Amino acid sequence: DGAAAFLIFVGVGTLMAVASALLVHFFAPTASGSGIPEVKTILNGFVMPDVVSFRTLCVKVVGLMLSVAAGMALGKEGPLVHVAVCWAQQFSGLFPQFQNEGKRRELFSAAAPAGVST
Repeated sequence: DGAAAFLIFVGVGTLMAVASALLVHFFAPTASGSGIPEVKTILNGFVMPDVVSFRTLCVKVVGLMLSVAAGMALGKEGPLVHVAVCWAQQFSGLFPQFQNEGKRRELFSAAAPAGVST
């Protein structure tokens, strides 16, 4: 039946969108939005460790997947910039030369364009 299939389609999409919103609301509010203003703030010299934490990275990635799977029309470039900078933060802990905030910002300034290009 066409009506039942349509209701299932809309229901599943709505559930994924609500799951994405609840995930962000309860686990990582810093993952909300595109992430571009936060990345620009970090590149300007502010230290905001929660914005690029592993928790934010996980919630941003899962929330983005759920939002796209729900059929929401959204720009993926902004969130992918934020995801790339979060990954750069995670990898910066592996290398001693990136423990300095200035060097870490240089790494972030290389990661941000990589996020745009993906």
